[in-house]
Amino acid sequence: MEWVEMLPRCVRNNLQSLYLGYNNLKENLSGWLEHMDSLTDIYLGSNLLTGSIPAGVWKLPNLISLDLYNNSLEGVISDIELSYLRKIQSLDLSLNTLTVRVRDDWIPPFQIKEILLASCQLGPNFPAWLKSQSRLELLDLSKNKIADTLPTWFWNMSHFISYVHLSENQIKGRLPLLMGSTKLWYLNLSSNQFEGPLPSLPHNLLIIDLSNNFFTGVLPNIVLPQIEYLFLSNNDIGGRIPSALCESTFLVVLDLSNNNLLGEIPKCMGKSQEQLFVIDVSTNNLVGSIPDSLCSSKYISLLKFNSNGFSGEFPSLQNCTGLVILDLGYNKFSGTISFWIGESLTLLMILQLRSNMFSGGIPEQIAQLGSLQVLDLSSNNLSGPLPRSFGNFSWKALKQGRTDRINNISESYSVSLSLDIKGEELTIWRILYLFESIDLSDNNLSGEIPDEITYLHTLQYLNLSRNNLIGHIPEKIGEMQSLESLDLAMNKLFGDIPQSLSALTFLSHLNLSYNNLSGVIPTGNQLQTLEDPSIYIGNPYLCGPPSTRNCSANEINYKDNEGPKDKFEWLWIYFSVVLGYLSGFAVFCGVLLLNNAWRNALFSVIDIICDKLCIVTKVTLARLRQRYRR
Repeated sequence: MEWVEMLPRCVRNNLQSLYLGYNNLKENLSGWLEHMDSLTDIYLGSNLLTGSIPAGVWKLPNLISLDLYNNSLEGVISDIELSYLRKIQSLDLSLNTLTVRVRDDWIPPFQIKEILLASCQLGPNFPAWLKSQSRLELLDLSKNKIADTLPTWFWNMSHFISYVHLSENQIKGRLPLLMGSTKLWYLNLSSNQFEGPLPSLPHNLLIIDLSNNFFTGVLPNIVLPQIEYLFLSNNDIGGRIPSALCESTFLVVLDLSNNNLLGEIPKCMGKSQEQLFVIDVSTNNLVGSIPDSLCSSKYISLLKFNSNGFSGEFPSLQNCTGLVILDLGYNKFSGTISFWIGESLTLLMILQLRSNMFSGGIPEQIAQLGSLQVLDLSSNNLSGPLPRSFGNFSWKALKQGRTDRINNISESYSVSLSLDIKGEELTIWRILYLFESIDLSDNNLSGEIPDEITYLHTLQYLNLSRNNLIGHIPEKIGEMQSLESLDLAMNKLFGDIPQSLSALTFLSHLNLSYNNLSGVIPTGNQLQTLEDPSIYIGNPYLCGPPSTRNCSANEINYKDNEGPKDKFEWLWIYFSVVLGYLSGFAVFCGVLLLNNAWRNALFSVIDIICDKLCIVTKVTLARLRQRYRR
């Protein structure tokens, strides 16, 4: 590298520590690094380095720390190279494309304290050479395709090891029921194949992640006084949530999702946990109500209670003023949606209430949620009109602040959300902050679609299907330039489809089926790519491609479907017509009664007409008789 050549020779020969991590250093390590014989500490992590690690680097006689984390280095490292590191205390080769191949009977010449070999293709056997390391404090062997059981001697190392990260392997077996005295403060065994009951966890653990395994049994009712992050999701754990968990006063994140937990959430949960940030108990068998004590923490940002059996009215969460994500979907909540949502939860970005039994109207105050980007109220019993205030959502100005809020949560918890997108339910993970969606489908909403909804120029997904909406599709719908999916199916909309719909250049999913729409189906631009006839099915007076109905004159002149559609409207029309005739006749008779001249003149005209009709009738009959006699 050029900058190395610029250093004086005396500096290069005597340099002991090289800290160049988190830069954009490119090229490779050959030709310069191995010549710095005095180096003891090398930190080149998170750069753009390529190629292999030169043999001379392993032979640096005084090397204590070597950190090449997160580069694009490649090649095979064997116990031959590692045997040169006699003084090594810390080795980090994680997140490269390196392969570490070491003999099972190899005994290292060093006693290392920190070894991080994530994604180094160590498997399938668990490295036996670790047994000789009596000073090991930090171990990261994640993402190594290890398909073995953890040997008994490994758990004996917990007397001196404090950090263990073995996630995303295929490690099998059970954990020891009693882990005994241990210095462990970090234990991550997630995404493996562990099974059996959960052990009695050490009291000094700060972070434990056992998610995505096959653990069974119940949650131990033990106090973990130091625990901050507890991840047990995606297992087969049953029983109740133990009340002892309330005594974990330093708890920040609790994830018990996707298990078989039952019963209620302990009423004490959250009362003394001032740092509580995330609670996810989704996809269990929990029942009852949600305790308002969860809002005792001013830091609470995410509550996921979806896919359980919770019931009752909307939970009292108005004190959760820092809430960013609230998911109560797929439960049995009833009653109305609380109006205070828009007044108290001002930072809310995602509100998911789908598949409950909420009734009443949609509160106008929801439009006060200036940060809202996902609103899902689908599959409830909501009624009334769509709030015109929805046009006040100022999403366009929010994109800059969104990333920060979601990223703050993502630093400690993997945020995900299930959304109905383009007719399919998808789980969104890392790019959740990019989505802008409104789903009000499968309710009893009525009235017209307000024109104000077209002000949402950055909205991507709009689903108003399966309601009782009437009127026209807003003419300015083409101004919703970011719209990718529009579903208005199974309503009572009538009139023409606006030509402006063809201006939606990102539109890839459209459903207008089963309405009373009429006229020519618009064409052009993005609509040319939507050739599925089912988009327009159930609208018998639409014509033109992709439908099979031709647009002849007598087929497109039908406009009656824009008129009244139910029996009460027809009855009102009949009553009005009859009433009009009766009123006119009454006025006519009144005039004749009050004006003698008009009355005499009318009767004279009637007499003359009657005389003439009698004469014409008699003459006609006489002529017919004469013809008959002949």
